[in-house]
Amino acid sequence: MAYFSLMALSGILTNHSGWISRISVPSSWLGQSDPYRNWNRSTLRNILFSARNPQKEFAYGRAGIWQTNDGGMTMFPFMEGLPDSAPFRNIHALYRDEKGDRLFAGAEAGLFVRELNSGGKGWKRCAIDGDQEAILSLFGFKDRVMAVTDSHFFLTRNFPPFCFKKIRPKLSAVFTLPKKDAATFILNIHNGSIFGLPGRLLIDCAGLAILFLSISAFYIWYYPRHAKKRRKKKKKISYYRLSWYRFFRKYHSGLGIWAVAIILIISLAGFLVFLPISSWQSILATSLSFDPNDITDMNPWKKKIEKALYNPDSQKIIILTKDGLMEWDGNPEEPCKKLAVNLPSRVMGASVFRYVSEDKTYLIGSLSGLYRANPDTGCIKYLRAGRRRITRVCGYLKRLNGDEYYCHYEKGIQPVTIHGRNPKSIPIPEELSKNTMVSLWKFCGDLHSGRIFKPLLGRNWWWMPPFIGSLILLCLSITGIYNRYYMRP
Repeated sequence: MAYFSLMALSGILTNHSGWISRISVPSSWLGQSDPYRNWNRSTLRNILFSARNPQKEFAYGRAGIWQTNDGGMTMFPFMEGLPDSAPFRNIHALYRDEKGDRLFAGAEAGLFVRELNSGGKGWKRCAIDGDQEAILSLFGFKDRVMAVTDSHFFLTRNFPPFCFKKIRPKLSAVFTLPKKDAATFILNIHNGSIFGLPGRLLIDCAGLAILFLSISAFYIWYYPRHAKKRRKKKKKISYYRLSWYRFFRKYHSGLGIWAVAIILIISLAGFLVFLPISSWQSILATSLSFDPNDITDMNPWKKKIEKALYNPDSQKIIILTKDGLMEWDGNPEEPCKKLAVNLPSRVMGASVFRYVSEDKTYLIGSLSGLYRANPDTGCIKYLRAGRRRITRVCGYLKRLNGDEYYCHYEKGIQPVTIHGRNPKSIPIPEELSKNTMVSLWKFCGDLHSGRIFKPLLGRNWWWMPPFIGSLILLCLSITGIYNRYYMRP
């Protein structure tokens, strides 16, 4: 019953990330006892180099923003004004406006700006039209600044006050973005998001019901045994414990019957998603022809955007989506068009998206690899480090002297091509190597999905706790109905 209580609480908190966005916990809670090493685990996604002052650089990633004035030999925090919690310091994008001498930072939980010539003033939060979303890309566009999430585009003029307004590019009439896969559809049923906020609140109520039923079931089982021992020892039975027993027994059955339908749906959805049969997992990966979210949300870009950038040569915005590259001139009245580049099917979760002006290609990186896509020829070229193909990419940087590095998720900074004999290293700050924090929302998500049990269960972590837990909850719901209507006196 303790397991179901944890699942209920973690599920409710995971369903509403905004409630706990300012709370961080030690990464040891997730079984990550090792500190950050060599900028691994997405602590470094890129470094901004200034053409005016090559020694002054800004590094950013999951561990926040760091500044150096000596070419990367020493780093110090550059986070004054950012909330002191992991989601606000998980920086996905950093854009430097050289003309205005300011920085824009796109975090997991907000958008911030900092004037570099402000005499020590820190980061300030920018007003943004809409709900809190992770900012995945930031770039200058003519005299404006654009911020991009996985579902929306935001635009503001490049002078204070910065107020990012939501815009929606049109799609070409001959191109539509793919619908969700079956697994995502079932997960949306599991967390209630398929019906928006009312659906999530309904699932929250079911979670509270599961929490109450777990506690009451334990007490109904425990109290008669406790009372029996007290009687044998001829000791008085506490009136308060008896009152709790009567209360739990009275409402356990009644609440269970009212909530059983939703609990059955939750448990069945969790069971189907984690069913450990390869043929069923293949079915879950197939795309649906209909997305129920289209009923309440007509945004065709919803959860489809990976990254975006501005191409200074073509003066077009290039959008990396789950179905390929899109080109847009920035005019909301003009539709986007798809570029004739067949990207690998496993590009989802892109962490790197850059324009390479030397050969007019796009550099794309994810956990599956690092490669260059040529929009003119449609060809894809994978990058290698020696004879080995580069994988597990969570960041990329290129120094002014041409040296290229990628950030391996486990190993940290690794060279791609080195033009000098002794490339400069970028030591990780001692402060960062000792202080490892993650958001409480991530902890709850890993607990609810079973990922937190990976050190204990090994490669079977992904299905054992959620699959077995959903199966047991499904059985308890069915047996509870049977006991209510067929076994009671």
